[in-house]
Order: sequence, then C-alpha cells, then structure tokens
Amino acid sequence: MLLSFHMTRLRALFAIVALGLFLPVRAQADNEMSVELDLSKPQIALDDRALLTVTVSGVNAVPEPTVPSVEGLDILFQGRTQSLQIINMNMKSSIVFRYALAPQRTGEFTIGPVQVRGRQRTYESNVVLLKVVEAGQSQPATPSVQNVIVEASINKTDPYLGQQITLLLRFARRPTVRLTNAGYQLPDLSDFWNEGMESKREYLQTIDGKEYMVTELAFPLFPTTAGEVMIGPITLYYDELVPKESSRFDSPFFKDPFGRNLFDDDFFKLFSSEDIVKRSVQTDPVRLRVHRLPEGGQPEGFRGGVGSFSVTSRLSGNEVKVGESVTLTLALSGEGNVRDVPAPELSIDGVKVYEDTPSVNVKNYNDTIVGEKVYKLALVPQQTGKTVIPTISISYFNPQTGRYETASSAPVSLNVLPSENETFVVAKPAAPRGGGEQTLQRKDDILPIHERIGPIERSRTERWVRRLRIVAYPLPIIAYLFCLGIVRHRERLRTDIAYRRSRTALKKAEDHIRKAEDAINENIWDAAFMECSRAVTEYLADKLNVPAGGLTPADIESALSRHGVPPNILKEVVRFLESCDYGRFAPSEKAPGMSRNYIGKARGILEYLEKEESITR
Repeated sequence: MLLSFHMTRLRALFAIVALGLFLPVRAQADNEMSVELDLSKPQIALDDRALLTVTVSGVNAVPEPTVPSVEGLDILFQGRTQSLQIINMNMKSSIVFRYALAPQRTGEFTIGPVQVRGRQRTYESNVVLLKVVEAGQSQPATPSVQNVIVEASINKTDPYLGQQITLLLRFARRPTVRLTNAGYQLPDLSDFWNEGMESKREYLQTIDGKEYMVTELAFPLFPTTAGEVMIGPITLYYDELVPKESSRFDSPFFKDPFGRNLFDDDFFKLFSSEDIVKRSVQTDPVRLRVHRLPEGGQPEGFRGGVGSFSVTSRLSGNEVKVGESVTLTLALSGEGNVRDVPAPELSIDGVKVYEDTPSVNVKNYNDTIVGEKVYKLALVPQQTGKTVIPTISISYFNPQTGRYETASSAPVSLNVLPSENETFVVAKPAAPRGGGEQTLQRKDDILPIHERIGPIERSRTERWVRRLRIVAYPLPIIAYLFCLGIVRHRERLRTDIAYRRSRTALKKAEDHIRKAEDAINENIWDAAFMECSRAVTEYLADKLNVPAGGLTPADIESALSRHGVPPNILKEVVRFLESCDYGRFAPSEKAPGMSRNYIGKARGILEYLEKEESITR
C-alpha cells in the first residue's frame, strides 16, 4: 500500500512538470505563428504545372488555409504534411499545404495573400507572382520531357452533311508515369449525331526519340449542321502517383562517389511514400467545314440518306389466298447512318399495304458505322391472279463518288389464289320485287337484313361443351380437397409419431422379408430366421407404438390380448416367434426347408394383422 501511495505521488509530479514544460512552449508557439507562400517555379508554360506551398509555422493544428481564387488559373488541393522538432526544450512545429496550379491562359498572375485563422486572429501570407507563357517558349529552367501528351484530330475536315467523320483522341504517356482514375469529358456535340460506339486502341509510339504508351479513342460522328462547325476542347483528367519531395534516404551518406543513390532501386521504392496529384489537360479545339449536299443531279425520289447502301426484298411465301396476308421484308444495309433513310413508298394495284415499325441494327466495324434497317410490310391481296411486287428503289448520296446513286431490289412475283370462304349463296329479299326473282351473291357480301330473330340451332359441339362444363365446375373444389388431405396427411406424419409408425409398419416388415429371401439365396439360414422374426416383431411394435428393443413373445402376447386379438391368433404369433428363435440354431439340414416355410408364415401373419382393426386404427 505504501508503494501504491508513492507511485501516485510520482505520477502527479510528472504531470505537473510536463504541464509546466508544455504551456510555455505552447504559448511561445502561438506568439510565433507565421504563414509563408512559395512557388516551385516562377514561370511555366501553358501546358505545364506549378506547385504552390503554404507553410504555417508555430502551431500544431490549423484549418485549411483560404486561398483566393485567380481567374484563368485552376488551384487544386494536393494534401498536407506536418513536422515537429524539439531542440533544447524548444518546440518547433510546421504544417505544409500543397496546391497544384494549372493555367488556362497566358499572362501574369498574382497569388495571395493566403489567410489562416488562428486562435485569436487571422494571419496572412506574402504574395507570389506566376508568369505563364505559350507552350514551346523558352523557360528559365531547363525543360524536362513531357510525361503526358494529349491531342485531338479528325480524319476529314470538309465532310458533307450526314457523312461520317471520326474524332480521334490520343493520350500518350511515358511508361515511367504512374496514372490512375483516368477519364475524359467530351465537349458539346449538338451539331453531330453520335451513335455512342467509340472504339479503343493501345500501342507504343516513339515521339521525339522517347517511347510513349498511347491510348487512342475513335468517336464516329455524323454532322447535322452545315457551315463552319467547331468541336470544343476535350478534357482529360487523371490522378498521378508521384513520390514525395523529401526522403529519409536523400542524405549524402547514401550516395556513391558518382552521385547515385544506393537506394534508387525499384525494390526500395515499394517502401517510399507517394502523393496523389490530381491533374487535368485539354486538347485544342478542332474546326471543320460541313458542305451541303449538291442540288444538281438530285433525283426526284431522294428524301435523305448519305453513304453507300444496297436493298434486298423477299416474301414470306410465293402463294397466298385472297384476304390473307403475306409479309414483304425489305432490308437496307451498308455504310452510313441508316437511321436517316426514310421508309420507301410502295403502291400495288389490288393489294393493301400495312407498314410496321422498322428495326435498326448498327455496328462499329473498323471505326466505320455500318448498319441494317429492316422494314416489314404486310400485303393483303384483294383479287386473284398473279401479282408482281415492283422494284423498290431508294436514292442516296455517296460521298465517296460525290454523286447521287440509287439502290434497287429485284421484282418478286406473288400468286394469289381464291379464298375458301368465297362461296355463293342465294339471297331471298324480305319483300319480293319484280316477280320475286332470286339473286346470287358472294358469301362475304352484305346480305339482306333480317327483321326477326329466327330459332337458333345449337351445334353438336356446343351441346357437348355445355355438358362438360357442368362436370368441370366441381373440379377445382375436388382438387382443393385432395391437396388439403395430402397436406394434412404429411403434417400428421411429421408431428404424430404413433401415426407415422403405424402407417410405415407394413413397408418396414416387407423390407425385412426381402432381406430374409436374400439371406436364403446366399445360404445364410440364421439371418433368414432373424429377419422373419424382426418383420413380425417390429411390425407389432410400430402398430402398438411400443419400443421394439427387448420385446419378448410374452410381451407381445400380453399387448395383443389387451387389444382384443383372438386367442388362436395370439398362440400362432407366439409360436411363430419361438420357432424363429429355434430355427436360428436348428441343424443345417433342416434349415433350408424351415426358412422358406417361415417366410410364407410371416406373410400370412402380417396379412391377417393388417386386417385386424383393433391394432390398425
């Protein structure tokens, strides 16, 4: 207990000393708080980046500084680091906030002052100047190799209206650059039809003597506006993993005589810390001039469509009856935007034409949009004879040849047969005129109006349906009761043990008899007698709901007598069980005949007991 008291006093003394040391240092830290702003480079190119650092000294924790926004300059937060030093009982702490500067235009920019809110007041930093020049101009420092190159281009700068062009986005980066979470944002493409079927390729390319990994995206577009059209800049954003500027191995102690670091190896880079720098770059805008389709040589049936197409047609059948329909399938396929091609106009004498909504299937094949537009036309002939489906033509403008062209299908023949329902009946007028003459009319013509409803004769089929309907009405109830009985039976088997044993007793007894027959076939006589005894004993145990183990013939006789089984049956059962016990130890020459005889006796006893209501209910 004395030791505990001294330990308590020692802890209290240590806390007082620590508090005394901490408070002066903390107060000194508050009084010495300062904010300093610094730039990694005073001048950068338009496609370069600069690092802005805000160093807050004299505090352990402060909120994120307030950096004023600068027009034409994107300021992206990159993270923070904190350091703490204690020299001669003097504590010196600092927090460094890092920002990436991404210029959007050239010029001189003033950054700052940055404000940091302290405990008692707000502190401000100094002001720094950043100069942004055009890409390619001389820089104060030696320029380094570009790690990332992004450019956009199109394969054709003077297309026709509706002609496909391909917008290419190339993203090249050095193999040593580690990027993640890369993505892109397309500009406004309201002047184009975009199927959204861009393709992607990756390959290696040497640029200015340096190897780059290139990812190329191809976007098929169809201009919908004539004149001067501009595709705005494409923005590419990504995260770059860069090592921290300082390392524990940067000391001259770890450098060899040639100035190389001994730990400058991929293995030791696994243990170095990295920063995630968010970057974004933009491509230059792309301009093109879209020409209108020429008016000279335009055919009369031209209603739109630019590309190279072909037309095929086929019928679902070569013969059809009057009033029935046959399907004409018209397929338009080729290179270009098949969605712009209108449906053909089809008019056939003596045939009604019903159009359906066409189906369109479009694919990107080697950066070229190819597609198929299928029209389904229902044709209903109105007269018999041979009908010819004429040639179906679709006009389009081919930008490769600069001319209007026509795609046509081959004519198709259709044989129209008379309808089976086209029979003639004798029409009797309601009021005879002119001597009451009779006229022949087709069955599908309009017959005279009946002013009174005559007797309705029901057909034989309808009479049978009415009779079967009377029988079918109670079928759902019968099916329901049948299913209800099955469900209740299964539920009782699951919950009522005595009921389950009684219902399965005979099946188990028959299994034992089959085992006895197998034992006889294998000349195993003792096993045959044992299975015959088990068949009767376990059957009675299941019917009476008593344990089968240790059940003697005397116990069985007592239990059966209580259930009112006749005395002659009692004696037969007891005698059978005692004989089975004797047969197990009988001489081998008597065993074959006895065993076969006892299988018949076992079946007879089970058959009689199964009919005995006193033990089966």
